[in-house]
Amino acid sequence: LGLSPSMAIERAVPTLASDVRGISFETVIASIFVARNVAPLLPNEAAYCVAHAIEQAEQTTDPFDLQDLAYAIAALAGQFEAATELGLARRTMYRAASLTGQCTDLEDIARLAKAVAIVSELDVPTAQDVAGYIIGRALDVIKDTSNSGELLMLPEITFAIAGQLDEPTVRRTVARSLDLAAEATDSKALQLLAETIAALADKLDPASLRETAGRIVERAIRFAEETTSSESLLAAAEAIAILAAKGDPTIVRVAAKRTVERALDLAERTTNHYELDRLAKAIGSLLIWHDDDTAADVANRTVVRVLTAGPGTLLTPRDPASAIAALAQYLDVNTSAQTAAKLLELGKEQNESLSLSSTVRAVTMLANRLPQHTATISALSLLVFAEHNNSPSIVADVAEAVASLSMQIDLPTARNVARRIVGQTTQSVDRAACQQVVYINPHAAISAFARTIVALASHIEPGASRAAAASTVGLAIHIAAGTKNCIPLRVLAEAIATLGPLLPGPAAALVAIELLKLPLGGDGEFTETLVAAITNALNRPDLLRPFPEQSFWAAMQHLAELKAANPDWGWLDLARPPLPPDDLVESFRRLCANPPDLPKPAET
Repeated sequence: LGLSPSMAIERAVPTLASDVRGISFETVIASIFVARNVAPLLPNEAAYCVAHAIEQAEQTTDPFDLQDLAYAIAALAGQFEAATELGLARRTMYRAASLTGQCTDLEDIARLAKAVAIVSELDVPTAQDVAGYIIGRALDVIKDTSNSGELLMLPEITFAIAGQLDEPTVRRTVARSLDLAAEATDSKALQLLAETIAALADKLDPASLRETAGRIVERAIRFAEETTSSESLLAAAEAIAILAAKGDPTIVRVAAKRTVERALDLAERTTNHYELDRLAKAIGSLLIWHDDDTAADVANRTVVRVLTAGPGTLLTPRDPASAIAALAQYLDVNTSAQTAAKLLELGKEQNESLSLSSTVRAVTMLANRLPQHTATISALSLLVFAEHNNSPSIVADVAEAVASLSMQIDLPTARNVARRIVGQTTQSVDRAACQQVVYINPHAAISAFARTIVALASHIEPGASRAAAASTVGLAIHIAAGTKNCIPLRVLAEAIATLGPLLPGPAAALVAIELLKLPLGGDGEFTETLVAAITNALNRPDLLRPFPEQSFWAAMQHLAELKAANPDWGWLDLARPPLPPDDLVESFRRLCANPPDLPKPAET
């Protein structure tokens, strides 16, 4: 506001530092970020900020707050003397250990483990001691292995601090995990213990790892063969798959064979589509341990079973996409073609959007395994689905499926289908702009329009894709101007960033810059998306700075520097308030029609 940067800092920092006591923890974290930025100019004030922040941090009982503090301290690395950074990290880890001793909730312990991991590189010996204490406490908290919910956070805790655990602690953790596995009566618990051991795999010698994996795999086989529950069998299969590469190959192949046989047996006895989906996933996770012919045969049989199990019900609708995704890579060409044909028949009967979307996505997964004739029929059938459906998300699913099929069909057909789908989308955008059609979730519609255009842009003329992208961005501008919620704004920002590469750089940058000026410009995810869009649009990777400097004000500062270096960029105006939607759309269209040249960034 007319002050030099140094004068502004001199006025702001002492005020913030003096007010930190008793203020919210968010302000404490903010003070550390301020300290990082001003340390080179005002080391005394920066140190003052940090001292107050640490004082309050040592009083917190909230693991979330301590995790935030750890992020802030990690961001300070290199800004202060080594002794100062060491002290910050050590005091944070000691506080994490103190809180861990009071915790009986593994979710809180997981947050404290992450806090230790974040600052561990600043004080490795302390990190090893505290990490060992945290993992020991986590294992002591577990009382009931029949309840997999108690084990739910154990893999996350182990993964967070595995790098800080010493060899004796790793051995104790593995031994305790094996004891818990022997006591487990729930295959989900076994799966979580397998994930825990996998997180420690790099810390075990090969012989110990092979023996440990073998014991978990053998336990999983028993669960698989004794259960009648598809959910339990899937957990057992995943436990085997997690440790398969670390165990004895002979034992793993036997386990995979017996588990798949059990899954096939259960699949023949059920018509419940949720159960069939889980069984297909269990089979798909273990087919890599079968020879090619057996894997293809099992995958073919399973897919046929999924597709012929009946129409489904309101509570268990037919949803073949995830089952086919688990098995698609093992299907032979004939079964892939038959499956695609069956899916397209199902699509004609489906009036409910979620089921039709699943069917279309299933066809996408088979695209690269279809012969040209089947792929062509599939693309034309999907075009019919799109032209008879008013849902933007369904049309986007169809567009992505057609893009996947385009490599298998002749070029004229691919282009014709793409033109018609993008043309339909452009008409939908125009109708929405004229309010002839009103969408319940307009930001979701914009996101779907963007998906459609980007999926098919390479299959149509550049001018057509640019016009479609420009119309969609124009609509997004009007929607964003009336949006006060940060979640829809994030979706709109992502859609604009997605379409940016199809537009002239200055036009895409202008829209992103104007959106940054909106009241929600301080939202981190929203800002990060838009600054990335500006970076890509202007071909200036130097604009994108790492956390925590990635903020609204930092982005504006970087753009101001760019403006100063390019005084002829009249379209880049950071001083004025956000343009009204109509004015912004008009400026955007002018830049699309006559984009100024962008200078190449300097070599770095």
